[in-house]
Amino acid sequence: MNRVMKSLIVGTVVLFCASSGWANPQAWLSTHYRPDVWSSGSWCRSPVTNGYMDVLLLVENAAFTEMTFSIAYDSALVHPIEAGSVFDKMVGLNLSAVTTENMEGTWKKSKLTFTGNITIGTIQYESEALFRLRLYPIAEGTVPLSLWTSTSPRYPASYKTCSLTLKNGGVDVPVERKEWNDATQLITFTDKTSATVTYQYDMCLGTPIANGFFRVTYADNHIEEFHASNPARGITIDKTYGGYFITPQTDGIMVSLIFPEYEDIMSMDVSGGWSVTHKQPDGYLQVPEAGEGSGGLRATTDDITLTVVRPGIGMNFDAHAFAVAIIGDQAWVLDKTTDFQRIDDDSIRMIIRGGLAADFYNLYLYKDDLILGRVWFSASTYYAVSFIVKDQNGHALPGAIVAIPQCGMMGCVNLEKTTDQNGKAVHELPGNPQWGQFFNYFVTLAGHEDATGSIQVFASDLEVPVVMGPVKGLDLADFANLASYWSMEYCQWNNYCNGADRNRDGTVNLADLVLFADHWLKNK
Repeated sequence: MNRVMKSLIVGTVVLFCASSGWANPQAWLSTHYRPDVWSSGSWCRSPVTNGYMDVLLLVENAAFTEMTFSIAYDSALVHPIEAGSVFDKMVGLNLSAVTTENMEGTWKKSKLTFTGNITIGTIQYESEALFRLRLYPIAEGTVPLSLWTSTSPRYPASYKTCSLTLKNGGVDVPVERKEWNDATQLITFTDKTSATVTYQYDMCLGTPIANGFFRVTYADNHIEEFHASNPARGITIDKTYGGYFITPQTDGIMVSLIFPEYEDIMSMDVSGGWSVTHKQPDGYLQVPEAGEGSGGLRATTDDITLTVVRPGIGMNFDAHAFAVAIIGDQAWVLDKTTDFQRIDDDSIRMIIRGGLAADFYNLYLYKDDLILGRVWFSASTYYAVSFIVKDQNGHALPGAIVAIPQCGMMGCVNLEKTTDQNGKAVHELPGNPQWGQFFNYFVTLAGHEDATGSIQVFASDLEVPVVMGPVKGLDLADFANLASYWSMEYCQWNNYCNGADRNRDGTVNLADLVLFADHWLKNK
């Protein structure tokens, strides 16, 4: 089978949103199978014996006189498509030709050509589909079905099995995908009538998880593992699509689906269901540099050095092979050169050549071809945020401390800058051009009441005016508030313990009491 086609389906439940107006034609596919006592209501599953699956093509807000629909499929799993495979054509739509060409291996591509004079408004029900294309199975297996190729690079053109062309009087009619129904679907053909069918995919890469296995625990407490298909026992492991089928095992009391690199399914319900699940690697890496501040790393074209901390990661370093996959939110898997160096038994150094652009990232670290763990972080462009601090009379206030609370993997800290003779303090902070990056700030100066506020950094430098008034005195009510939060930690999550955390370090302690005493009954 074509290697590209083997990796044909990755993200079966990932939905892609696209902005499209109702005036533009939209198209999508749906599936349907007749009611059956064991189908569990699923429209993505059918028996092989006397079974079939209908593929429905739907279009809305379109007028056309010619239509071509093509579909690629594995002829080892389904019978070749012919004119007799098409049912329930919309009134006025005529099937004029069906042609089939051979692709690599057992794959074929059939093209259906229609003519007519069709005008369709906004439709809501599958009964108003343009036609039903019936797939008749030959053998057990999985058939991917996708009309549209996502614009995301992680879903390239090879993932599209179907295509649609509309013409009106010889002129092309542009058609958009239906934004909430464009993901690849999986059709399962199997005669394992009581089998639970599940497909497992990587959450970030989208690729099928192929190295899972079943572990069955029996009533007498012995355990049996299945790492490959066992037709006699009603078990199928379809590595191409990450598919796992299992029927109830005699005297089996628990079934687990185990993945060496991923979170386990610890008590699998074997009840004839059908599902698609995306999983993330079980291990989480500690990378201090990636968690410093809300902006994560600085976007740069220079090399980036990261420290990866995990117990035992550096032991026998030269005896192991390390590799990395850096998955961007916009660019998918980056083509990067990465070097690794040992630091000590519990940490290694990773150098990313050529740096990283501003984006959100997932990083997978591989050790001897298995995923050791993952970490997510962002890389941001930083901008100058200038705080101009003055008193109520407009006079500059030098010596004021402008603090920005920052929380990361290593805990929470305050980034501090002190105003110069012009009352100016400059912080470099990450921005976000789409929705902005939010920051809280607080300004302290002896003899003045603290000033607090928040800012939003987009994609440019920013100037923030701050006005500080004279200090206000604290009384018994404020002391009672301080006492109620005494020794409290993680105050950054509840407005700094309702103001009791005077120095905003996350904990109410003696340092806050000293500051409290400095304000006691002043100007009361």
